[in-house]
Amino acid sequence: DWKLRFADGVYAIDGYLAGSHSSKTYNEQITGTAGRIGLGKLEGDHWLAFSFYDFSTKNFFINDLGFYSQPREHGGYTQITYKEDNAEGTLRRYASTFQFNYRWNWEGAKTVAEFEFEPSMEFRNFWTVTLNYTQVFPSFDDENRGIIGLYRKPAGSTMVATIQTDTRKPVNMMFHGGLLRNELGMNTGIVSTRLTLRPTTWMEFVPGFTFYEKREEETWVIPQYTESGYNLFGRRDIDQRDLSLRGTITFSPHLSVQFFTQVLLVKIHYEDFRELISPNDLRPYDTQSSSTFYDPDFNEQVLNTNVVLRWEYLPGSTAYLVWTQARDGYNSPYSTSFGEDFGQTFRLPMDNVLLLKLSYFWSL
Repeated sequence: DWKLRFADGVYAIDGYLAGSHSSKTYNEQITGTAGRIGLGKLEGDHWLAFSFYDFSTKNFFINDLGFYSQPREHGGYTQITYKEDNAEGTLRRYASTFQFNYRWNWEGAKTVAEFEFEPSMEFRNFWTVTLNYTQVFPSFDDENRGIIGLYRKPAGSTMVATIQTDTRKPVNMMFHGGLLRNELGMNTGIVSTRLTLRPTTWMEFVPGFTFYEKREEETWVIPQYTESGYNLFGRRDIDQRDLSLRGTITFSPHLSVQFFTQVLLVKIHYEDFRELISPNDLRPYDTQSSSTFYDPDFNEQVLNTNVVLRWEYLPGSTAYLVWTQARDGYNSPYSTSFGEDFGQTFRLPMDNVLLLKLSYFWSL
């Protein structure tokens, strides 16, 4: 592998090459290769550019040395950015980024085809706004993604906005929202907020909430297959709610408490089951007469809590007292309301763990 810099670090060439020679069966040896190369202009008053290409052949296997989970395919991305670090008027700085993502499998099928446009700006009052538009072009899921044959993924688009107020203030907020749609009728909405409160210089509390909802997504019912060996597909709805609270209380430079608690509610429902015959042919599937089908719906409630007391009882020597609680359940029906799911979370069986860690700095 290599990292080369030119012209005082303005330009770069990065990359690596790798090879493997392993046993596929007792008497069969296979050889594979992988690599990556990237070219870029890393610095400049206005224009920056990057372009990366990587590949991994079908017989590249290094799992005896470490798990390798990337698809055996090739592709990369190209990114161009125009920025202004000393803007005039109401803006302090701004930038616009264009990025193209592209990948293919070794049979020539395009597996990723996307275009992104992301403008961002920082105002004189230190508020920031970031927008993102992504256009997804038709491409294919293949064996690298668990599909028998090919599945044609529909075209779609995503629009996302993130607003962050002045993080230097004792009260600041982040808002993130987005809409996703595709040509088959899928609609997705996401809203996420985070509030940072610093009532004093030694206390900080950060409540957060995420609302995520997806409707009418045509997708593979992982990991189910039909009796004929085809992938089982269905229309999927997803509801997710994430409520969290984290904080830090610093009593002194040597004594502090940090905590994090989260309630995560996720439920998924499938209907209109079909089996994938060819990239564009999904035939109706009778689940009632199937011997391999099982209901993939679930409604999960999760509660995680962590509290850490840190005490530096001597310079360099620290004691940590940690309490964690976890609750997790799957059995609620999909039709229950948010209030019912939230209440059920606190009735689930719990696992509690109490840990004490002591470290002593011994200077020799």
